[in-house]
Amino acid sequence: MKNNGCKKGFTLIELLVVVLIIGILAAIALPQYQKAVAKSRAAELMNLVKAMYTAQQVYFLANGEFARTFDELDIEFNFWTRSPEMAAAFHISDAYVKGNVEKAVGMWSAESLAVLGTTDSYPVSGFVIWNTDYTVGDKTFEAGKIYCLEYGTQETHFCTKVFKGTPFVVRGTQEHYYEIP
Repeated sequence: MKNNGCKKGFTLIELLVVVLIIGILAAIALPQYQKAVAKSRAAELMNLVKAMYTAQQVYFLANGEFARTFDELDIEFNFWTRSPEMAAAFHISDAYVKGNVEKAVGMWSAESLAVLGTTDSYPVSGFVIWNTDYTVGDKTFEAGKIYCLEYGTQETHFCTKVFKGTPFVVRGTQEHYYEIP
């Protein structure tokens, strides 16, 4: 065999093309990955609010009134910590947080339950469910239906981007509610 002194390998141009292709794929895939992670976290929160709603209905059947704190409900918050600070910050009667406040659950009143998810992409957003019909202006929240919630001075677009929600009602300047299809 002859060895002409040529080394086989990639040229600089070929390596740059490969790096460019990887960069383009990453730029396309990263937003989709972030959306999938947000949707996964939101699904977990939605399941929790459904469980809390069911527990609230059981409490109502047994006592003739809705629970005012989570202690009255037959539900466990494993790995969650009670947070009076969160309750005070959101003007709610009871609240729990998980981790570094990535997720929080709150009870606004005996009539409503909310689960908020806090992420980098969507600052404060989550779900709310009313135990009784609740009317704001000309809009009525139906009892037992889950509504997507964005809380803050500006919309985060969590409800429209992740759940394709349609605007339902705005309460004041901080609460934006969306119907989920």
